[in-house]
Amino acid sequence: MRLATLFIVFIAASLSAQAQPGWLKVGPDMPFKVFYSVWFTDADNGVAVGDTGMIRITSDGGGS
Repeated sequence: MRLATLFIVFIAASLSAQAQPGWLKVGPDMPFKVFYSVWFTDADNGVAVGDTGMIRITSDGGGS
């Protein structure tokens, strides 16, 4: 019963998840680069990490 409830909650949460509106592509085209994780400490400061040690840092909410 507990596992079934957890499964239903997980499915409901995944169906309601949506991408953030207003994202724009910034910078050079990188067709073979993949971001693996994006982490924000607050609304402005964040870090994204990806392929081949790529690290991108923002202090303006992802604007640059």
